[in-house]
Amino acid sequence: MVKYFFFFFSLSLFEVNAQSNVAYLKANAVRMDDAEQLSDSVYHLLTPFQVFMFGEMHGTNESAPFIIGLANLLASKGDTVSVGLEIPSSQMTNFISARTDSSIYQSNFFSNLPYADGRESFAWASIISHLKNNSRIQLFFYDINTEEEKKYDRDSLMYLNIKKQIDLHPNWKVVALCGNSHANISPDEKKMAWYLKKDKELNLAQKLCSIYHYYLQGSCMNDFGNGYQETPVGRPVNDFDTTFSFDKYFVLLSAKTTFTYTAIYYTKTVTPSLPVKNNLDLPAIKKELKAIYERDQKTRKSGDSAAFAGYIDSSNQVQIKSLIAKYGWMGKSLIGNYNQVLFLVIQHADSAIQEKYFPQLQQSVDEGESSALDLAMMQDRILMRRGVNQIYGSQVVSDGNGDWKFYPIEDEKNVNTRRAKIGLQPIEEYAKYFSIEYKPPTQ
Repeated sequence: MVKYFFFFFSLSLFEVNAQSNVAYLKANAVRMDDAEQLSDSVYHLLTPFQVFMFGEMHGTNESAPFIIGLANLLASKGDTVSVGLEIPSSQMTNFISARTDSSIYQSNFFSNLPYADGRESFAWASIISHLKNNSRIQLFFYDINTEEEKKYDRDSLMYLNIKKQIDLHPNWKVVALCGNSHANISPDEKKMAWYLKKDKELNLAQKLCSIYHYYLQGSCMNDFGNGYQETPVGRPVNDFDTTFSFDKYFVLLSAKTTFTYTAIYYTKTVTPSLPVKNNLDLPAIKKELKAIYERDQKTRKSGDSAAFAGYIDSSNQVQIKSLIAKYGWMGKSLIGNYNQVLFLVIQHADSAIQEKYFPQLQQSVDEGESSALDLAMMQDRILMRRGVNQIYGSQVVSDGNGDWKFYPIEDEKNVNTRRAKIGLQPIEEYAKYFSIEYKPPTQ
């Protein structure tokens, strides 16, 4: 028999009957189809607030896209954003020093499963991976060490860590992800959000938005006393589940509500997010990348039709995009030379896909985790497709007579200097692969 954990609380937008809930939701809820792409309607609701405390059920997937979407939305509107995760900074030293996708998974928090309460999941790792390269977003980790928790109240210490971040950047927005109880602003509970809201120096009484992730059913990876396992969770159906036909929405609560949060992010279901440890199967990832590489090369060497080659490329792109979404742009320190397969498949994609993933490849190169040669080739191809001169001379086109020629090169007289800086051979040598009789410009 499956055992469900039910979470009961009184959730009324007003201190009246359920009909008011329905009317209020219809008038105020904002539909959300893609939590990573939040609309201006959500932004307008949140403009009065500076600090956002998001309370989740640990070990689920649904909060991560919202945190990513909210941080990116605020940054896109000109805000600088601190994004905090309920993780001790001492458990993230690998990432803090290297700031690579690989270092996320190699950090102690994700690789050693120190807590086993759902936070050490792929969902939380994906937040770090998605946001670490945005120049308007700064990640920080505010949980405390076990030794400190034994001596003091954990919520009060986490509050102080977030306050320290706010004091460093008093004009920045703050988005903090935590367990749902820590975002509770009830004076009876005295949780982290309550400490922040009552702090007279911070003056956040009207500027703190505590968000509760409300859902009907699903399952999570957590430990409710029977060991770390997937556990079904749910509650009885109410008007929050039946008012709309869509499955996700966001709503600010009425000032008359008795619920001790400011807003609700609603998803009809929650799904379990696996822990990174024991589920980051590097041999399996490498095997998948090897198969992708072999398919990519076989169709090009076998003289397959353009239609079939396009089908293979599209299939490979689906797999690669899925891998990047889950693990980020995996570097050489994580998967060795298989890292280049990511580039190869994206290089064979259309321009929109190339431009989408180019920043991640560039960041990986800057971190010493990917090849600068790959970056140069992708950059040249993007420029060529835009109708702009290429930088490194990696792209050739037909000369109309059955031979090859270089696509126009910017500042061509200095192209070998640029090529040498990233480890490319002189363009004269490269030209021989295409039987091009290359003559350097005279001026």
